[in-house]
Amino acid sequence: MAHYFIRFVDEKGKLRRCFTQNIDSLEYVANIDPEKLVTAHGSHHTSTCMNCRQVYDLDWITEKLAHKDWKILKCETCGGVVKPNIVFFGEALPARFFNCCSSDLPVCDLLIIMGTSLVVHPFASMIYEVADDVPRLLINMTDAGKGGLYERAMGLPNLRYDEVGNYRDVFWRGSCDDGVALLADLMGWKHELNKLVQNEWNKLDIKFAKLKKRASDQSRTTDFDSKSS
Repeated sequence: MAHYFIRFVDEKGKLRRCFTQNIDSLEYVANIDPEKLVTAHGSHHTSTCMNCRQVYDLDWITEKLAHKDWKILKCETCGGVVKPNIVFFGEALPARFFNCCSSDLPVCDLLIIMGTSLVVHPFASMIYEVADDVPRLLINMTDAGKGGLYERAMGLPNLRYDEVGNYRDVFWRGSCDDGVALLADLMGWKHELNKLVQNEWNKLDIKFAKLKKRASDQSRTTDFDSKSS
């Protein structure tokens, strides 16, 4: 639901950018406009052969993973190991992340933060970069963004939803799906969003059924070839 809400907000003309730390590619599955998406840690949406640099899309990966005999994904061109395009520990974040932070956050008029501990920097520092009068909404299962001793000592603008004098920060405790469902209802978008989600789920059911059948057919062909040889 939460990923489709982001797409829905974009279709309403209200989304400047979606920044994500997730690498699961669910933003792509939800068909969020790639131009509006910044995957700070990369994603599984595409993968690349570490030898010849051949690029494979998510459908190729999904089909391979649906096959019961997969172990290590190998390039169909050279046989090299295929690695998802994610940022590993110690690797630099993409330049697009920093460029979009610089261009988007100063003009942001509402910052919605969902499903994050706001501990890992530089991602966690994004909440400091919007103007002082910009509302910041946190939808999360636990408290986040209040900063530690260092952040408070430096006077950084942490989230202050439970402090006296707070005038812009809101914390809604719960799942991202429940939070955006309530938000959509309050904005009069509930039925439109539910219709979008149901239509997209139906499409995914059909798509994955086809992928599963294709993988099953390939497996039977492989078994037959093995028995024949």
